[in-house]
Amino acid sequence: MLRELALEDVVWQLGLDRDDNQPNRWKGHGHIINIDKSKFYDFAPDYQKGSGGAIDLVMHVNDCDLKLAIAWLHDRFGESGAIQAAT
Repeated sequence: MLRELALEDVVWQLGLDRDDNQPNRWKGHGHIINIDKSKFYDFAPDYQKGSGGAIDLVMHVNDCDLKLAIAWLHDRFGESGAIQAAT
């Protein structure tokens, strides 16, 4: 269910800022993340990759493993959010 968390909520918690000219695009920490429903793509030259879901987004931006990503989501969205993203 953590994978089902709104990526806009997750990316905001990650500290990225919405691009005023492109509302589906978020920038910060060296990333340029475009969100399309439950999928994301990082257009930053050093990354150029995409995936889907909240866990993958946290793992990508925070450069961490699955366990740390779930813990990070739990800290920000609570147990129900962490369970939601993980199932």
